[in-house]
Amino acid sequence: MRASEVPCDACILDKRRAVKSCLVCLESYCQTHLEPHYRDTALGGHPLVTVWKNLEDSVCRLHGRQLESFCRSDQTLICATCSQTDHRGHRLISISREATKRKVMLKKSLTKIQQMIQEKTKTMEDLQLSVAIVERAEDKDQAEARRAEELIKDLEQEVKELKMKSSKLEQLSHTEDHLYLLQRFPSLSSPLHSKDWSSILKSLLHELQEMLEISSRDK
Repeated sequence: MRASEVPCDACILDKRRAVKSCLVCLESYCQTHLEPHYRDTALGGHPLVTVWKNLEDSVCRLHGRQLESFCRSDQTLICATCSQTDHRGHRLISISREATKRKVMLKKSLTKIQQMIQEKTKTMEDLQLSVAIVERAEDKDQAEARRAEELIKDLEQEVKELKMKSSKLEQLSHTEDHLYLLQRFPSLSSPLHSKDWSSILKSLLHELQEMLEISSRDK
């Protein structure tokens, strides 16, 4: 079930789609049942966020209280009790301020990933051109052509993974849910494993060039 399809916790029979989640009540509400949070003074201070599928993620697992700060010393989200116990004296900051900082980092990561996609796509095109040239030459070396084709497949997979990561980062960079952003950021910001394509390509292109020169001299 997607977050946009989370049912209202207050609806009894015909469950309508929730439009907001309350981090204090730990429930999600449709537009009708959300009204008390706008009218009631006691509920007016409750923070409302984009619908969450798992509201328990907004609560401290140690103390059962709402997560409300970010500890920069330990790089983790904490509640009020945490700030007075295990994280006393640590560098604490509001979730919104840390989320703003992470959004800047997300944009930098997106730019870097886009550059990587362009570079790898260019490398693929160079390899594909080299294979095409070799396959047109007489006495072509099928082993080198097969090697190049295998590298092209590896590159295609890397580009696919980069595009998927870019899409997820793009979505996360637009979220207004600061808590969700901080919880998702670590997994999405981790670097992807990548081969040193520059040295691999240089070596292969050198070998293919030598083959073409030999073929040309033998004609």
